[in-house]
Amino acid sequence: MTNTPVSDKSLYSFLMSLDIDVKVEHRFFGKVKECIKQTLIKHYYLRCMFDYNTKIQSFQWEIRAEMEISKMEVLQFVREMYGNKQPKDCPEQYGAAQNQFRERGEQKEETRIESS
Repeated sequence: MTNTPVSDKSLYSFLMSLDIDVKVEHRFFGKVKECIKQTLIKHYYLRCMFDYNTKIQSFQWEIRAEMEISKMEVLQFVREMYGNKQPKDCPEQYGAAQNQFRERGEQKEETRIESS
């Protein structure tokens, strides 16, 4: 959510903290790794990168996620999951959410001006 890639291990660890085990079929997502590859990557929600030197796979938000998903809402959800932490508890993510909010506001303003 910070516009920087996250390793597959970090992503899977985060999902595990939400009781989503990528090794076990999930009742909603099914086979999680398949869901990531067949849905999130294929439909441009995530970008998958592989470093052949380190053999590390990483993921990053893709254009469709940037357009359709509010980072502020994701941050609020995660904060609630972790006991209503404050924005200062995750400053990097909060900064990314604020940037996205400002950018979207500027885009809406540009659209409004263009249609006038």
